[in-house]
Amino acid sequence: MANQVTQSIAMYIGNQQITNYYIGNNPAVYTANFGKGFLQIDYLVVGNGSNGVNGNGASGGAGGQGGSWNTGSLGITNATSATIVAGGAFPGTLTYGITYSSAGGQSGGYGGYGGAYPGGRAGDGACGITWGGVGYAGGGGGGAPSPQFGGGIGDGTCGGGNGGDDNTAPVNGVLGGGGGGAKYNGSPASGGPSVVVVRYKSTTQLGSGGTVTQNGGYYYHTFTSGGTFSYS
Repeated sequence: MANQVTQSIAMYIGNQQITNYYIGNNPAVYTANFGKGFLQIDYLVVGNGSNGVNGNGASGGAGGQGGSWNTGSLGITNATSATIVAGGAFPGTLTYGITYSSAGGQSGGYGGYGGAYPGGRAGDGACGITWGGVGYAGGGGGGAPSPQFGGGIGDGTCGGGNGGDDNTAPVNGVLGGGGGGAKYNGSPASGGPSVVVVRYKSTTQLGSGGTVTQNGGYYYHTFTSGGTFSYS
C-alpha cells in the first residue's frame, strides 16, 4: 500500500481560523480556532482647526476653518499596536509600519463669514466629516457686531466654535474644529486640537486605548491626546 500524505490547510474567515486536516485526499479532522488573528481597522486622522478672525470696522470676524482630515483602512495582526499622535496644534497621525497623517488630506469645513453692520447675521460654519455619529473638522461660526444693531452670531458645527459679539465670547473649537470669529476689536477663539479615531466592526471589544464607544456595530477608539491603539 502506498504511503498516505498527511497535511493541513489553514484558512481565516474574519478573526476565525478554520483548519482542515487531510490523510491523502480524505478529510480526517476539522477544527476551528476562535483566537485573535487579523483585524481590519478603519482610521480617521484630523488636524488642528484654525483660529477665528477678529472683526474689522463694524463687521464681525470670520470663523476659523476646520482642520484637514483623512480616512483609510488597514489590517493589523495580533499582539501589535499603532502609535497615535493627537491633541495639539499639529496634524493627527497614526503609525503602523508607515505613518498615516491628516496633513494634505481633505479640507475641513469653512468658517462662517462675519456679520456686517447694520443687522447682518454672521454665517454658520460648515461640517468637515461625520464619523460614527460625531462631527469633526467643522468650521467656526462668524462673529457679529453689537447686538443693538440686530443680526446675530454664527453657529459652529462639527466641532467648530460659535462666534461672538459684545455680549458673548467666541467659543474655542474641539475635535479639529475652527474657532469662533470675534466682534470688532475682540479676541477670536482658538481652533480645536487634532484628533485620531480608530474603529472596527465587532460584537465585542478587541482593542484598547483612547475613549471607547459603540455605534452601528462598530467599536470606536477616540484619541484626543497621544497614545497607543493595541490589539492583543
